[in-house]
Amino acid sequence: MTAPKAAEARQTALPGDDLAAQILAGLAAQILALDDRRKRVDGPIVETFRSPPQASPRDHRVRPAGCVERRARCQGL
Repeated sequence: MTAPKAAEARQTALPGDDLAAQILAGLAAQILALDDRRKRVDGPIVETFRSPPQASPRDHRVRPAGCVERRARCQGL
């Protein structure tokens, strides 16, 4: 049984259930909004650090690995 189904099947209500549900709903909304904001700014940040102005195409020592490439390697993509 999943947690939401178990919660719906519960017969008793505890004091503070409604308040806890409101708090959790608010926190979930904030987390989703923060994730959307991170997605919007991640691309420009990656592009900023992908190719610094002092790096030449042949100088691989200066060019840092981008966040996207590093994340893909770590996740096996």
